Amino acid sequence: MIYTLHRYIFRELCKIFLLATVALTLILSLGSLLRPIQRYGVGPGQVVDLLVYFLPVTMSFVLPIAALFAASLAYGRLATDNEIDACKASGLSPLALIGPGLLLAVLVAVGNLVLSFYITPSFVYLADRSIHANLKQIVFRHLQRQGYYRLPPGDRYAVYADFANEQTDSLHGVIVLKTREGRLDRIMATEVAR
Repeated sequence: MIYTLHRYIFRELCKIFLLATVALTLILSLGSLLRPIQRYGVGPGQVVDLLVYFLPVTMSFVLPIAALFAASLAYGRLATDNEIDACKASGLSPLALIGPGLLLAVLVAVGNLVLSFYITPSFVYLADRSIHANLKQIVFRHLQRQGYYRLPPGDRYAVYADFANEQTDSLHGVIVLKTREGRLDRIMATEVAR
């Protein structure tokens, strides 16, 4: 009888856990990609690639939250429907019902460790390679949308362009500003740059 009860509780935990994992993963993945889309003008193909590459990172945050949510909902429903009282009346200890929740916690912990140490580093490397491979497209889109681009490491350089043509790899009306310690150090200008 206890095994049937454990299977029932574990099945309820797994249903809620899977639904919460899918929902939270979608919400966090799309939310984390909004800033690169807005800031750099990442294209639709790159968005899909980045979504896939950052999925393990998102999952490492989502799995513990989804497990806690599933345990709260499943055991809360057991208490609300007086099923815990029925177990007590039949002679089962309330501690005997904790087994499926502990099993889910151990599975999530092992899955999270595997994600964090083995899967996530390789996917982050792939994302980095994808971004560097498409860096030209990102820079040109940003220049077309906002008219300037700041180079991220320390923001020492800023490139301003009147027109960016991705087909010919050329920038028209280019001004490059170099700053040092927050002050303007050098200005370079040219009519056309490649």
